[in-house]
Amino acid sequence: MAKAKKRQKAREQKSSLKYYFTFLALILIFLLSPQEEYDQWGFRVSEIRQREKILNSSLNYARTIVEATQDQQALEVYNFFAANARMAIPREGGVVIHETDGQIPEHPFEVIALLEADCKQHSAWAELYSLEMVLALFNSQFRFLALRDNTTTQPLWAGLIILHEMNHARNLLDPKVEQLPQTQQGYCLEETRTHKFMARLVNKLAGRGYRELILLKVNEVALWLKEQGFQPGSTIISHTPIPYDSINFEFWNNKSFWAGVEDFIYQIGGPPLSLEDKAARQNLFWIELHFELIQRYYPGSQKDKDAEMACWLCQYFQE
Repeated sequence: MAKAKKRQKAREQKSSLKYYFTFLALILIFLLSPQEEYDQWGFRVSEIRQREKILNSSLNYARTIVEATQDQQALEVYNFFAANARMAIPREGGVVIHETDGQIPEHPFEVIALLEADCKQHSAWAELYSLEMVLALFNSQFRFLALRDNTTTQPLWAGLIILHEMNHARNLLDPKVEQLPQTQQGYCLEETRTHKFMARLVNKLAGRGYRELILLKVNEVALWLKEQGFQPGSTIISHTPIPYDSINFEFWNNKSFWAGVEDFIYQIGGPPLSLEDKAARQNLFWIELHFELIQRYYPGSQKDKDAEMACWLCQYFQE
């Protein structure tokens, strides 16, 4: 009987020790495991650092363009962004502002550095994140600038794309800039003046050869138009619209037309890293080419020419 009691007591002690060491092991695992840090506003520090990395790299891309071109408008756009942008965190019902110093900018707007995890918050964030061509996008209705981590575009072209969207933000929010009507025509005019801004920056970055190439290709298109009987530059042009569809059909997929162009533009800022990188360069070249055609051959005042550029550009975006 006494031996049985001793064996029972020994089993109980052994069981108690087992639970004790198990509990001790769990405590050690908890203590040694990395703990998620939260900042004073309740956001995960790791998440904020990821977003700050995207935001800072975007600013660096844009600042590189400003420094390389010494362009006054580019400097003003960059400074406006740096002074007024506030980081926002996507959530299911919208965004939450991530305050840093409690100071409200004079012309505040939100910047959303998108992460893949944001796709789970709402279908709108998932749709925006999935757009392959969108490295940056300004939403004028809700006044936010969305940014994505750049893995597909050379830094120089990434900087141009980001400055393009920064310029939209400044044009809408800065009272010093001429305000355009919030209509379809106003949108088209806004895109036109921003693409003129882009063309100036690309020309400064690429040097004389880029402008010479634009003029060479404009002359090539103009010669083809004359051969078709459109006579660009003559008085008849005032009664004959520039046949943009015909130009597009004849030249957009014409390999001989693009051969010399691609050799040049694909070396600006380094070889393209992706199809998106190639498309960004081609689109800017194609848009400036058409702006030059309209500037040279469309009749009327500069206001008339700008209106025609805007009309063509919106049609181009819809194709």
